[in-house]
Amino acid sequence: FTRKPGAIYAITTGWPGKRFVLRNIQMPSKGRVTLLGWAGELKVRRKGADLIVLMPDILPGQEPCQHAYTLKLEGAEFTQPRTQAKK
Repeated sequence: FTRKPGAIYAITTGWPGKRFVLRNIQMPSKGRVTLLGWAGELKVRRKGADLIVLMPDILPGQEPCQHAYTLKLEGAEFTQPRTQAKK
């Protein structure tokens, strides 16, 4: 994860499959989830403290990149504090 004002970015190496489960994330009702490099908004569901992102059906060769995928979660917040990396 990384964050900027107004958004959390979830980064994964490798395609996550049909769903990408993010733990301890809260999304407001007007929040948006997008996949960087892919047009359109992604659908999401809640299951307890988890946010389940339904990934687009992408055929081989249509991936927006080859190495890592980034979801932008506009308006999202962590429901539990995250630990910071030590400097």
